[in-house]
Amino acid sequence: TVVDSSSCGSPPCGGFSMGSGYGAPAPALAPPVVAEAPTATVGAKGQQASAGQLLLCGHAMLLGALNATGALADKLASGKPVSGEAWQAEFKQHAAAAAASVSPASA
Repeated sequence: TVVDSSSCGSPPCGGFSMGSGYGAPAPALAPPVVAEAPTATVGAKGQQASAGQLLLCGHAMLLGALNATGALADKLASGKPVSGEAWQAEFKQHAAAAAASVSPASA
């Protein structure tokens, strides 16, 4: 039970005291642990991609494939010779551009 002592009939005047029935007071919280920032070492692997980055990577690859296939179709329609290496180069270029536009970790 909480007893109000605002009548100044008991010390400390204007305060309150905790009566029995509440048990022991809660322990104080520990101070937060501050971790140091990780330092990069030569030859170390980078941070793993998150699920969101992997999802956006799939979209970037799809856009790269669509753009490369469209460029290949334009070349075929105009009668220019095409090759698999040209499609791969177009795919890499467009996929990298799409991935760089959504995530700085993809660069």
